[in-house]
Amino acid sequence: MGSKRRVQFFYDLVSPYSYFAFEILLRYEHLWSLDIELVPVFLGGIMHVTGNKPPITVPAKGLYFATDVLRVSRCSDVPLKLPSTFPNNSLTVMRMMVALTQKYPHQTQVDTSREIWKMHWQEDIPLSDFEAVKANLKNRKIHGISESGIWDNLFEQTKDEAIKKKLKENTDKAVEIGGFGAPLIYFPKEKELFWGCDRFEVIASELGLKYEGMNPDKKPIAKL
Repeated sequence: MGSKRRVQFFYDLVSPYSYFAFEILLRYEHLWSLDIELVPVFLGGIMHVTGNKPPITVPAKGLYFATDVLRVSRCSDVPLKLPSTFPNNSLTVMRMMVALTQKYPHQTQVDTSREIWKMHWQEDIPLSDFEAVKANLKNRKIHGISESGIWDNLFEQTKDEAIKKKLKENTDKAVEIGGFGAPLIYFPKEKELFWGCDRFEVIASELGLKYEGMNPDKKPIAKL
């Protein structure tokens, strides 16, 4: 068996499409022999630099967005409910994710990202209320986190200039490779960039991989 293929996943927890892509990418982690690097970014910063705008700011896009995310939720088997407040300021939470990635392993990053997505996109906890996010994390089972006080420390680090700088560097890198939104799925060796949660069939075609749907573990229903 050959070496794993490195892929960088640039994401912001405010983005539902990042949530879908995150879960789908992890389903292909072993099927495609991927070495996944999670890269927290600030989506607002990407949009500011590139001149992009959130769908919600364009009336027609906003209406479509509200329908589309629920469709993708059903199709991808990733449960989601529209939050009462959207968009939400995710800056502090994404800085916390940067602090986490610098000290904790991949599975801790996966568990934490997933639980925060659940908070916002299933339980209607605003990302801007980082105290509520922190309090909820203390009650969640996260790989590698043994004490609730760790969350206090990680959120305290969001005030550090080094953490702020690293999130900006991640965000600048996303723009540098051609990104204008989130999620971004980037293969450094191949220098191939894909945007969105619905590019996996295209990724498979371009990189010579086998595509088995949004949920490859789900057995297809036999047709009579």
